[in-house]
Amino acid sequence: MSTMTKTKTKTNTKTKVAVASVANAAGGAFLMSIALFIWPVNAGETSAIRGAEDVEFLTIKFRTGPRPLNVSTLTFDITADDDADFTTVENDVAASDHLTDCTLKDSAGVVVMGPLDPDASNQVVFPDDFGIIRNTIKPLTFTCDFTSTEADSGDPDAFAVTLTAANIDATFKKSGVAVKPVAVRPKVSNAPLNNYVIKTNEGSLTATLSSSSPSGASFVPGDQEILRVNLTAGEDSGVEIDSMVFNLSTTDNDGTGWNHCGPSNLSTSDFNLYNLSTDGLSSPLSATVSLWASAGKLCSSTFAPSYVRFNLGTNEDIPAGTTYTYVLYMDSDGASEASDDSLQAGIPSESSLPASLDAISWLDEGGTSHDGSEVTNLPVTGGTMGF
Repeated sequence: MSTMTKTKTKTNTKTKVAVASVANAAGGAFLMSIALFIWPVNAGETSAIRGAEDVEFLTIKFRTGPRPLNVSTLTFDITADDDADFTTVENDVAASDHLTDCTLKDSAGVVVMGPLDPDASNQVVFPDDFGIIRNTIKPLTFTCDFTSTEADSGDPDAFAVTLTAANIDATFKKSGVAVKPVAVRPKVSNAPLNNYVIKTNEGSLTATLSSSSPSGASFVPGDQEILRVNLTAGEDSGVEIDSMVFNLSTTDNDGTGWNHCGPSNLSTSDFNLYNLSTDGLSSPLSATVSLWASAGKLCSSTFAPSYVRFNLGTNEDIPAGTTYTYVLYMDSDGASEASDDSLQAGIPSESSLPASLDAISWLDEGGTSHDGSEVTNLPVTGGTMGF
């Protein structure tokens, strides 16, 4: 096992803002309050590697008063420095070269606005409408993917995202009268520059489905290859793979329970993982294998496993610019050919997994630990194998 020190990194930003809105209708002044809060999970500097997906920059809460609102446009400003330091704000990096597919997502991860790329002015302008019911709080998170482009000047770049009161277009839902922000706590313009995301070149990892991965009908139940995936380290530095999780979907049309967890059905000994590039199929990788139900708990005889986790006994070193092909084997003995049972495997996206699992746990050359959210091209979905 590698002796590298693991340092978990998260990506978010923080400060608080209150916005009051005043509208005049039918000769009367109506005071409506919208509270807009911006805060990070971790204050200060956070980082993500190039190629990382769904990097969180800003979480916003819209709080309405006694009348529902409609938000029509939000304009986010992106400040980007190529020296990874906002002590002197230079804004000398084109955000469009490094950020893509920016979205606003609700607390359930559903996209409310976007995806859009930053424009030439280092802004992301969301023109989509969304409503907020009265007397409620609606949290939204601003995310972007980091492109695989290297950071400018070969050094890390810093990116801060801000939303000012002047860049919020909202109206009362029923009357259409404009809601104009009139008060913003002063920290909003400065704090995001003290809470930002660093894009680094320290490592990147890309997953793809091998063109030789099995699929189709007329497979015979038994111990055989069910998935073949490629893992590619970035050109600048190598990576180490600590663990991998595969999602598994099976059918049991005869109702025999062949695909349920248990010593007489599916057990950890029925799964093996091979590095085809270094060892071929001569011997599987040394690993602690565990089977998991969809809720993120270890699988029992009541369930078919949804995930297979390989916690590697020795980290897999993938050199810079190198692709290794990994092959997953499973013993499907007991599946019914007569009833056309089937199975499918893949590597899931990080966001689809329960908190107890990481799609791929890996380290860059600096010893920083990353998960599947920083693997390009997840999920990887294998073909369906029919019996």
